[in-house]
Amino acid sequence: MLRLAGLLALPAIIYALRQPIESGITHLVARRTARQTLITWGLTPTRENIHLYLTSHHTPAPATPAPLPSPPLPAIPPDTPFSSHWRYGDLFRNHRLSIGVYILAPALPDGLDTLLGDHPAGPGNTITLRLLRTRQELLDSFARDSIVLYFGHANFGKGIIFPPHSGDAPIPMGRDTLLIPERHLAPEDTVIARLDNGLIRIRGGADGLKNLNVQCNLFGYLGCRTDLYFRDIWQAHFPRVDFVATTYVTHSIAAAPAILHTWLTGLQRGHSLAAIIHDLNQNQSAEILFGRINETTRYHNPATHPAQLFTH
Repeated sequence: MLRLAGLLALPAIIYALRQPIESGITHLVARRTARQTLITWGLTPTRENIHLYLTSHHTPAPATPAPLPSPPLPAIPPDTPFSSHWRYGDLFRNHRLSIGVYILAPALPDGLDTLLGDHPAGPGNTITLRLLRTRQELLDSFARDSIVLYFGHANFGKGIIFPPHSGDAPIPMGRDTLLIPERHLAPEDTVIARLDNGLIRIRGGADGLKNLNVQCNLFGYLGCRTDLYFRDIWQAHFPRVDFVATTYVTHSIAAAPAILHTWLTGLQRGHSLAAIIHDLNQNQSAEILFGRINETTRYHNPATHPAQLFTH
């Protein structure tokens, strides 16, 4: 009887175990696919890279972001820390925190219009988001706004550029030497060496920063690899101005509305710079993986692969 009871219970046991067994097999197949794909892409199949690959396929990307915080909002005491350099009382000048935003794009991304203008930030305080359209407006923003954000190209480390048809001169801010591909070599560039990997080493320089009147509390250069290109040179010139940058090649122009939404939400609630950067780095598996592929295959940099996209 006991043997018969055991035989009768066996199908139920197998049925109960079916789902975890199928799930385990699916997981193993997915990890094997991830390993093979990463190797094909030129990336080492580390545990972290496999995790990025698996999560990048279901990274949440809501079509409509949550509404911005609306009144009543709690007051932000002036002594609330923002960063190691600044408190919120420094950012709100006459109870207004002004953000200048330049976006280097033929057409502005959808969803930007709803973010421009004034936003409440507690009793008596206002955050103003302004769109900058020219080089001079960007220079004026450096001199008068609390926060300046530039969405555009790093130009392989040469610095801030503007649309060719505008006639606006670039703002060079690169390091002493730069590596660029042949197609980005300009007539005025001084060639130091041509490397076997097809890149050209040129003389850089940060002359464009010498006469820049920077009175802002924070500058965000949201282009490709701006942390690698510009952090040291920016902080050497403006050590008290917070610098927000990116670690990888990224699609920051298309993502500008979502990025600005995160900035506004954090500032309205009096969050620290570290907390805002943490929020910006959420759900970035696909961007980080894409960036790591570029570091390995395009820039021949197989070693330095940070775990975050945005830095401060």
